[in-house]
Amino acid sequence: MNRSVRKRLIFSLVLLALIAGSIKTFLRVTDDFRLSSITHEMPHKKEWEISLNDSQKKELETIFNQRFTYLGKGAQAYAFVSQDGKYVLKFFKFKHLRPNFLLLSVPAIGPLAEWKRERILRKEEKLNSVFGAYRLAWRVHRQEAGLLFIHLNRTDDLKKAVEIEDKIGLKWTVNLDDVTFVVQRRVETSRKIIYGLLKEGRVAEAKDKIHKIFDLYVAEYQKGLFDHDHGVMHNTGFVGEEPIHLDVGKLYEEPSMKIRENALLDIAKIGWKIDQAIKANYPQFADEIRKDIEAYISNAYGSDFTFAAFNLEAIWQPKRWD
Repeated sequence: MNRSVRKRLIFSLVLLALIAGSIKTFLRVTDDFRLSSITHEMPHKKEWEISLNDSQKKELETIFNQRFTYLGKGAQAYAFVSQDGKYVLKFFKFKHLRPNFLLLSVPAIGPLAEWKRERILRKEEKLNSVFGAYRLAWRVHRQEAGLLFIHLNRTDDLKKAVEIEDKIGLKWTVNLDDVTFVVQRRVETSRKIIYGLLKEGRVAEAKDKIHKIFDLYVAEYQKGLFDHDHGVMHNTGFVGEEPIHLDVGKLYEEPSMKIRENALLDIAKIGWKIDQAIKANYPQFADEIRKDIEAYISNAYGSDFTFAAFNLEAIWQPKRWD
């Protein structure tokens, strides 16, 4: 390889590295938000339809007349908070819910055909699972999930656009008929509230908040609902004194949760996650709060519950009920 060719090769490699680095930095800074990230052509499903009364429609009109600014992202959605700080508009992220360009580009020939079909089917099942979870929450757990509206089908009757501001301050206009989204009341996470109380030494109030989170999960078990995501400290929160299950994308119907033993196992997992979070961040209160959690579970399920006597491996590992 002569010197001229070597220089061109090195220059090309450096240029590619700079481009790749710039793209990576841009995606990190913007959280990879684009209008294409929240839009997806998919079939209309009757089971995802909902109806609103006049009062609900009027409330939505007030909400959508505001500007929304970037709040953050989760595994399933980008979240934007309303100008008055009371509402959150969540747009579904389709990066993980639809087949990507590379998968769609794979030729459906020979053994590749079945491989491609299976992976496309997995994406479809995941999307149906997430949307089905929000539809379930709307039907039987709406207040507890803080849901004000779900829009799971593309429509032509909202005739409303909202202005949003992304993470780096760019403004976008979104036609709400063209996208899927949910509207929830804005929630302060359990982590923020409980840690804030403990930071100020208000242990009794922190215990009360933990009790209310447990009450929320117990109410779900009694309805035959189960959330496969046990990220309790960031997945639940409060509007005032009301506990809210703010991310219900992994909620599903599970009648066996009405059985005491199944509910006990899951509430133990929830308690364990809270116990570990307190131990890691406010160890000075860990023993007191652990005993309080054990007392709550004992009272709720009529047994002398302690973490020490319980199967911690069973607590930590998520379980889907057969």
